[in-house]
Amino acid sequence: ESGRGDGRFLRGPPSTRPPQTRLSVRGTTKAISEMARQRAWRDALLLFDDLRAAEASRGAGGPDAVAWSAALGACSEGQNWASALRLLSLMRGACGVDLVAATACMRTCARAMRWAQALHLFAGLPAEGLTADLMAIGAAISACEAGGRWPEALALLSSARADGVEPNMFLFSGAIAACGSSSHWSAALAIMSELLDVGPAPNVVAFNAAISSCERAGHWEKALDLMTAMQRVAVLPDVVTHNAAISACERGQEWKRGVQLFMHNLSRRFESQGGLVISLRGGGVLLRGGQVAHRARRSEHEVGAVSFVCAARACGQGGAWQDALHILDVAVEHLSAADRPAAGAGQRPSSIASATFLGELWGAAAWACAA
Repeated sequence: ESGRGDGRFLRGPPSTRPPQTRLSVRGTTKAISEMARQRAWRDALLLFDDLRAAEASRGAGGPDAVAWSAALGACSEGQNWASALRLLSLMRGACGVDLVAATACMRTCARAMRWAQALHLFAGLPAEGLTADLMAIGAAISACEAGGRWPEALALLSSARADGVEPNMFLFSGAIAACGSSSHWSAALAIMSELLDVGPAPNVVAFNAAISSCERAGHWEKALDLMTAMQRVAVLPDVVTHNAAISACERGQEWKRGVQLFMHNLSRRFESQGGLVISLRGGGVLLRGGQVAHRARRSEHEVGAVSFVCAARACGQGGAWQDALHILDVAVEHLSAADRPAAGAGQRPSSIASATFLGELWGAAAWACAA
């Protein structure tokens, strides 16, 4: 939705907002920001249109930079990169572009996978008389991740240091993810090695990005090494960590390790409730116990849908089809009543996600039985 020739940004029906006789810049800016937080970005842009028109009719100077940035933030929520670029162009002619607005526009382009436009905006900051800060560099690195532009991500880290800006963990994590998304896992591990050796200490987001890069390349050993490093620096793994590590084992044909890692994670989730009996059969896993359903009333995403699917596939690799079926049983228990749509009601996003997850898991279990 690129906007109309008169500078208004949205086509379609008029806004449902109540009419206002006078719009104050400050009050309207707060309303635009609140609409953006509620993901009502269309109404936010329509309200900004109204503010510009009201300011023009009064012969005022127009919205200030804060109001423009609020409207750009609404574009980011809607991933509406075309309107964001047009807003920035109009802002340049109205009051001049500031760093907050330029960063918001870069972030919108990155989220919409328009990495080239984001990097072009970043390269143009000096021409606007602006110096990039951590937020702007982070938005540019996010664009590199979206486009798999790992050399540019590493160059941004280097140039930040050369300019006296010390990268934070958000920048490091983005650079690691950019390397991983383009299958340059060795570059991702090089960054992690630097963080572990000289700091700053990596957090769970950085570890997850590095483990995911190993998972994509099928380097299960490196993924498990990183999980060991997490214990050494007292960083707790989360669902994303376990999903990536189990998937790495499955891709690397290490089905026993993958299933054991899955069970270790699952056992930790169940241990506070009790009633779960675990027995190993040929390296696979057999789940028994009537109390599984009691603990499984939480969402299946707590353990991780990817973990279930990869564990079932791993059982298939080892010929442990019975274990794959037991994993399927546990996953079905995890589909809580809260995730099922009420009678006569349409499916909610959570129920659609659950249905997709179970469909993938049924396929993995069926493959395990046929293997």
